[in-house]
Amino acid sequence: MKPARPLDRFPVLRARNVDEMRAAFARVYGLSVFVEGDPRPVDAAVNCYPMKDVILGYSKYGAHMGLVFPETVSTFHIIPVRGEGEVAVNGDVIPLRVGRGVTIPRAAKFAERFNTDYEHVVLTMNTQTLADKLAALAGTSLDRPLTFFPVGDDKSHRTKAFRNHLFFPVDQLNTSTVPLPRLVQAEFEQTLMVMFLYASRHSFSHLLNRAPADASVGQIRRAEDYIEANWQQPITLEALAAVTGMSAFELFRAFKNSRGCSPMEFASRVRLRHARELLQHADDTTGVAAVAATCGFGDLDHFTRDYVRTFAEHPSQTLRSGEPSGPSGTG
Repeated sequence: MKPARPLDRFPVLRARNVDEMRAAFARVYGLSVFVEGDPRPVDAAVNCYPMKDVILGYSKYGAHMGLVFPETVSTFHIIPVRGEGEVAVNGDVIPLRVGRGVTIPRAAKFAERFNTDYEHVVLTMNTQTLADKLAALAGTSLDRPLTFFPVGDDKSHRTKAFRNHLFFPVDQLNTSTVPLPRLVQAEFEQTLMVMFLYASRHSFSHLLNRAPADASVGQIRRAEDYIEANWQQPITLEALAAVTGMSAFELFRAFKNSRGCSPMEFASRVRLRHARELLQHADDTTGVAAVAATCGFGDLDHFTRDYVRTFAEHPSQTLRSGEPSGPSGTG
């Protein structure tokens, strides 16, 4: 069986010949397509998984061709996964090759050219949301537009962590027929944008490299209280910054130093505790997967692993017994 392409369960465009491909790209995206060489049959495919502020995409073309884009309204990050090509951004020509990502900033005009076997994953992000996340991280308002540079450091640990985080849900969406729970999707989007901000070169990179100030015990406690009260909702950087009166960057460091975990890891512990309570008081129609989804865990295997590590028993054991056992695991 032919292996599934990334995000193949979310098709947007398919084309088997050049004329069909030109018409499809013009209809769906309003893009001009130019094909070089023999216009033989192609195997063009575009897949797309939209979320609130982020779109995960995958494209392959099956022809030596190019695309011309109008001025962008979002921020794009292109990650080639096969083949080679090039992208012209505001007059600069940048190679597209596996292992090298390219960022297309908002308001840029660009064109891409690919060889026949080229494929890539594309991340499309709302630029204003990225700016809001950056302001929450830095604890200051931005005095000018957020501008990204096309080429970053592909060998840095930040870039590698960002790519790993990106490809995990792409793989999961390919293999699972269960939609990502709303809470999981919202917090995944947030984490992805934050990791992208740290991994990329932009006009405010210096704000993310400065030494953070110390947080008080009271500020940490306010963050914990907020998470305890809102565990069923997505926990956003903006909300934590507003509650504590400090930057999210400072809060994350303070949490690590005083609690041994990040605010999001603390939220996971709170949700595990609530999952345990639901399993202990479940009826005959309740299943482990449903409880995991209710408590914001999109991957059942990861939920089970964290649950066993925290409570020293499998969630199905808790469900069957209906009685507390093992450590409290409240974090």
